[in-house]
Amino acid sequence: MSTESRTKTITNPKSCFLNLSYTFGSSTSRIERIITDYFKGRGFEVKTGRMTPAGVNTDKGILQVIKSCSFGIVVYNEFRHNISYEWGIMDALGMPVIPFKDKNAHIVIDNDFSDKKSNTFVHYSGDSD
Repeated sequence: MSTESRTKTITNPKSCFLNLSYTFGSSTSRIERIITDYFKGRGFEVKTGRMTPAGVNTDKGILQVIKSCSFGIVVYNEFRHNISYEWGIMDALGMPVIPFKDKNAHIVIDNDFSDKKSNTFVHYSGDSD
């Protein structure tokens, strides 16, 4: 049995995993800043995929970060496979998720990921507003 499989990840009940696309330049997006400020202002630790431990494969590192959180926030600011992949990990772990969708993004929930059409998404106006 590997050390990794024997190590239990400690879940912080006041932490969440913020899952969104980082392809819009080197600075954080407006929606990321808004969500982070909101939850940090209420005493939550907000974690992202950028916090993957050094020297760990990205997928295993993201799994480790997600497992350390008590809930997830999924933001479809664009249609990216990693957003769906990480949401799938949260689903597999039984983690509650708050989903957001940029109303300006070219994403059709019924077509692009129909298994999520029963979820209620919080729609927002994008980073330019």
